[in-house]
Amino acid sequence: MRSIPSLADHTLRVVQPEFLKFRHEIRFGEEKIGSLAFPKSMSRICEMLCAEGHWTIDSAGGLKSDFLIKTFPDKERVATYHPKVWSGKNELQFPDGRMLHIQSNFWRTRTGAYNTEGIELLRFETEGVFKPEHLMIMNRTFAHTPQYSLIALVTLYIHVSPAKHTS
Repeated sequence: MRSIPSLADHTLRVVQPEFLKFRHEIRFGEEKIGSLAFPKSMSRICEMLCAEGHWTIDSAGGLKSDFLIKTFPDKERVATYHPKVWSGKNELQFPDGRMLHIQSNFWRTRTGAYNTEGIELLRFETEGVFKPEHLMIMNRTFAHTPQYSLIALVTLYIHVSPAKHTS
């Protein structure tokens, strides 16, 4: 499996291999580059996998709307996702203090990850209604950003997840 940043010059496709299974794969041609899977259909728990690592997203619990992103299987926290319902600028915060904004348009056909200066690191776009096709477009300048693959998979999670999971 190739790394996501190594393909920064290419537009990648996101496919849902099985119609009724809530699982998505990032592909370069027919080669699988990464995946996102919900073990249960109505679960908030999600597993993300790519060449750079294996992570889970889970609700922080209680009355908090935050999601914790942890390594799998050690469960070491690597980031926290804070949905911001009213502003639409969701935050992805890393333990070292770095923060990114992940924002979708109203129709959820475009979701991008932005640094604090507002520069886009990557985005997912959806085309089509009955058989939607998701495309991943990366900003080559930022492909060297630490945890770029994790950022891409969290952005995909927000892009394809039902609204109740992410906002």
